[in-house]
Amino acid sequence: MTDKFDRLNKSVDKFYRSKSMSPEMLAHLKESIENKDLQSSEPDSGVDERTYYVRQYMAVAAIFILLVGFYLLQSFVSNRWHEDVSRQVVKNHLKALAMEHRTSSYIELASALDKLDFALAEPTFEGDYELLGGRYCSIDQQIAAQINLESSEGEHCTLYQFKLPVNLLARFPDRKTLQVDGVTVELWKENGLGMGLARSGK
Repeated sequence: MTDKFDRLNKSVDKFYRSKSMSPEMLAHLKESIENKDLQSSEPDSGVDERTYYVRQYMAVAAIFILLVGFYLLQSFVSNRWHEDVSRQVVKNHLKALAMEHRTSSYIELASALDKLDFALAEPTFEGDYELLGGRYCSIDQQIAAQINLESSEGEHCTLYQFKLPVNLLARFPDRKTLQVDGVTVELWKENGLGMGLARSGK
């Protein structure tokens, strides 16, 4: 009886031993437990989500601030350039240098001023002006055209045509009037060129 009991005990022991975990299974279980512990030690997922959105909002805000700053800087540069051009227009106007070419034709004047690096254009005026002639001048350290005009009221005026910097072409005003040293300066763009008309009376 005892022998039968021993044999049964050994059989049961052998059965449960055969069902024990292999070293590979134990290693996998250990890794799973460690990963579980690591996950449980991380911050709450809600906190992570809030942090993510806060960072996104901060990034968008930073980009917005940069764009606004860039726009304001461009506006400042553009306005300064308009003022500088106006002062140069007035400076040339007050010099009252003699015309190099006398003509009443814009086509003839464009042909005579062949050193210009742009095509001289007949401008659109608000009023009647008679073309008297023109000469070379300088605007923003670039070659430009100074065109002498006379209004229907007998007022002597000078018109300036010049190339616009690429970065300011879109920001140059369609029409803008300034007063500089008692001279009225009207700025506008036409045919891709900058135009400046100076008037100071008869």
